[in-house]
Amino acid sequence: MTKNIFKLLFAAAFLVTVLVLEASAQARDLGSKQWTLTNLNGSAVQESNALIEIDATMGRFNGNAGCNRMFGSAKVSGKKDITFSGIGTTKMMCVDQGVAKLESEFVAALGKVTRYKVSGNVLTMYTSGHRTIQYKALSKQIDGSGTAAKLEDKKWVLEWVAAKPTGALGSQASISFFPDRGSAGGSTSCNAYGGNYVVKGKFLAVKQVISTMRACAEDDRMLIERSFLDGLQRTDRYEIRGGKLYLYHGAELLLTFRGEDKSR
Repeated sequence: MTKNIFKLLFAAAFLVTVLVLEASAQARDLGSKQWTLTNLNGSAVQESNALIEIDATMGRFNGNAGCNRMFGSAKVSGKKDITFSGIGTTKMMCVDQGVAKLESEFVAALGKVTRYKVSGNVLTMYTSGHRTIQYKALSKQIDGSGTAAKLEDKKWVLEWVAAKPTGALGSQASISFFPDRGSAGGSTSCNAYGGNYVVKGKFLAVKQVISTMRACAEDDRMLIERSFLDGLQRTDRYEIRGGKLYLYHGAELLLTFRGEDKSR
């Protein structure tokens, strides 16, 4: 009798372990890729910029709704449960009415999702047991405009520090990345600076930053410089969306840049 009870307990523990490992693998697959929209409410979607990235650990998502950037909270629980809340988008006018309609339907459908399934490079989302959204995994990171996004492709010009726009003075601050020598640098809006950087996936660290020592007392350049250099050295993650570079420390947005031709 005791032996049978032991066997039942062992089998139950083994089953729980398998389920936990399976759920963990699903969550890893879910958050390790960018997913581009291929089917919405039973209709195939072609040539759309709509995509989503899900960070289950941080409980959030971001991407492109087709025309505007989108973002919000994502809660992954149980084996395959998922819900999206606080969904927001930028407010750019979408001239193409077909794109605008698709975007509206996509955002509405995302807010009703309750379950998901990852099968290889296909992510399917369900509402009340019915498939409503389907994606395929992208092999390269996309910036939301349909082009592969790379740090080294652009000169990145400062636009925002945290949630505050930097204005004309801030636009004189920039960073460029040079992978052949592992260095990054540019202008703080007051001084020239440079340092080393390490990038792996979405992880980014800028290290050993040094700068010239000019004192810019005539305006707010020194304030911008301090915030800019502090943000760079706190960075541990980056995203490129819609031609812009976003630097983060965990969930905290530190700096926002726009991409420009590197030769400028």
